Amino acid sequence: MSKLKFVPVSMDSTWGDAADNVKKIKNIIEDTPTTRNAVFVFPELTLHGFVLENPGRYAICSTSIFHKQLSELARSHQCFLIIGGIEKNLENSDRPFNTTWVWNSSGKIIARYRKNNLFTQGSPSEKDLYSPGRETVIVDMDGSRVGLAICFDIRFPELFKLYEGKTDVVVLPACWVDGPDKENQLRDLSIERAKQTKATFVTVNRSGKDKNFSYSGTHYIVNPSGKIISETKSKA
Repeated sequence: MSKLKFVPVSMDSTWGDAADNVKKIKNIIEDTPTTRNAVFVFPELTLHGFVLENPGRYAICSTSIFHKQLSELARSHQCFLIIGGIEKNLENSDRPFNTTWVWNSSGKIIARYRKNNLFTQGSPSEKDLYSPGRETVIVDMDGSRVGLAICFDIRFPELFKLYEGKTDVVVLPACWVDGPDKENQLRDLSIERAKQTKATFVTVNRSGKDKNFSYSGTHYIVNPSGKIISETKSKA
């Protein structure tokens, strides 16, 4: 198995502005001293923020200019990127997907995961506005088997049962909303899923605020035994 270095980036996404968020991503990568074979893990919906107002108007596909820019960024810095956004749904343009894409160090998109379990808080909620994904995804990243999930998925052990024994790392980008005891829940669930999957578990929550919620800016990297080996404290 390769020795990839997972780099959590708790970015504060600009609401609904993919162009500005790509600039932020570019600045972060360019300010990192060593990028070769690094895996930069950005939060859920990195490119758009947690949009709950007509998300279909912001939806993009993997041939978008933003994807091309990110491909060039990954290629030029020889790094892997795990970045989310609102993906067009060709069957229902009003209900897009909450999607995470993975770029390899050659700049190629090698995986796409659509969030299976949509968040139910808010009116309207994510569940009212987006379409759920139906598949789990395990992608080979330079010899490491990496499973993908997104935020609210962490509450559903049946999803991670499908990753148990089949993954070396599971990555969970998040827009985990602040609230009473919410950070403890995210931490404890990250530990539980690491032990369940018997894989290193990487959780990356965004920072800042948007129109509806605020976020802690935390990350947790947990080894398969449930020990936290890297974390950041709340920025909220």
